[in-house]
Amino acid sequence: MLNVLEHPHLFDGGLARAMAYLALALILGQLYWRQRLQQGPAWGWLVWFLGTTGMLLALNSIWLSVSTANGGQASDSSMLDMLSTQFTRAWLMYWLGLCLSLWLLRRIPWLSLLSAIAMLLALGLSAHAGEAGALHLVFWLDVLHMGLALLWLGSLSLMLLSRLSSPDAEITHPISARTAAHSPERAPIGLDDLKRFSMLALPLFITILLSGLARLGLGWEENVGFAFTYAMMLLFKLSAVLGVMLCAWHLRKLLRHRPFSGKQFDNGLSAEYFLALLLLLFTSLLTQLSPG
Repeated sequence: MLNVLEHPHLFDGGLARAMAYLALALILGQLYWRQRLQQGPAWGWLVWFLGTTGMLLALNSIWLSVSTANGGQASDSSMLDMLSTQFTRAWLMYWLGLCLSLWLLRRIPWLSLLSAIAMLLALGLSAHAGEAGALHLVFWLDVLHMGLALLWLGSLSLMLLSRLSSPDAEITHPISARTAAHSPERAPIGLDDLKRFSMLALPLFITILLSGLARLGLGWEENVGFAFTYAMMLLFKLSAVLGVMLCAWHLRKLLRHRPFSGKQFDNGLSAEYFLALLLLLFTSLLTQLSPG
């Protein structure tokens, strides 16, 4: 624990990254469900708030680090030093992508997706995997791993929001053709939607696991092992991954069970989402620690 506390900006940096990850995940989730779910302006402002607050927390950590390196004195040179760092430029790129992606989300979805990809690349450059630059395999493995994980998390988030916003809706019957044609965003996620998402989630999660293991192997080889603090945080993350896998396995069993219980499924979905948020927090803290 003492080794963890030696990192001066571990927790504020981890919180910043967790909020930035969640904002990007919600954008990707909305892009995935755009034909079925449409969120109002309040949702867009919430995503913007999460991403902007995360960016400001990260910049504050960078500013404190730069000021400390300059003897604790805030000056024009400190500001220039801060702006010259790759991390600052990456976070500003993330925020620009956030604003563009939200503005384009309903207007031009494919451009919104490109902006979201730019946000993902920026987050990759602001992490340890991006220190060596974008020409290294470890960077692209990290981007692939996080991109797929955030797509899964965002889709899961909106699916859970839809289910919990209409807890009494009948999940076992598909929505009517009239409802689907005129206002699909008003109908809660139904059984057919859950089955389609389950079919996507399995290969997606397998790819996430394989890319994560490859990333882990490269990190082990590069650093000739892991530091104790990094290894402990990695253990917490893997425990959360195991919990998510068990919940997902349980939910897939419920989808095949007859009669289908929507209440049981929603409870299991809530448990999986709680573990997913823990996984997001551990991942965010892990990116703040040096592997070696």
